[in-house]
Amino acid sequence: MTYQLVLSGHGMEIVTGSISKETYNYFKSNQISIEDFVSGSVTVPQHLMPFKENAWFECDDVAHLHNVEFQEKNKLIISKNEKVIHELNLDTSTLEKLDIEVDYDEIYIAEAASDTYRFMGKSYEKGTFFSTHIDEKTFDIKQIKIDYLDIEGHEVVSSISYQGNTLVTQEVSTVGQSTEFQMFES
Repeated sequence: MTYQLVLSGHGMEIVTGSISKETYNYFKSNQISIEDFVSGSVTVPQHLMPFKENAWFECDDVAHLHNVEFQEKNKLIISKNEKVIHELNLDTSTLEKLDIEVDYDEIYIAEAASDTYRFMGKSYEKGTFFSTHIDEKTFDIKQIKIDYLDIEGHEVVSSISYQGNTLVTQEVSTVGQSTEFQMFES
């Protein structure tokens, strides 16, 4: 039998990366918004660029996720031979009632060492963020595990596994809604 697992709803591509103190101070002292840099409406000396032009998504040495947010309004849909057998809200209480394991980790810039400078970029999207097929004689919902990462209050699914094996998405179909960019000092 073929089972399909889908994560759909609202989510994002979110990156967090390190930037230099000099870059942070240059933007702040010259009152340059990171949004203006990303859009290309201002230029910055090359050695003070937080990342290459049009490549905000590569400033990701701390975290980089592209998935659905772990929120009740979003769904885990499980189908058997293309017929939906479970449509579950992505919230801990709903999933744990079915013995689906949920685990998380967190990244907060305020918890970083002093004089740490970071960039955060977000592209808000909606659609199907994860879809994969599992061929099993019998499917055990209790063998699903969902991990998410809380990045500055944005809880985004980081992985989904079945029987201890991390599943790989076979299809993503999202539409961008908006973007947001920030720089932080801890």
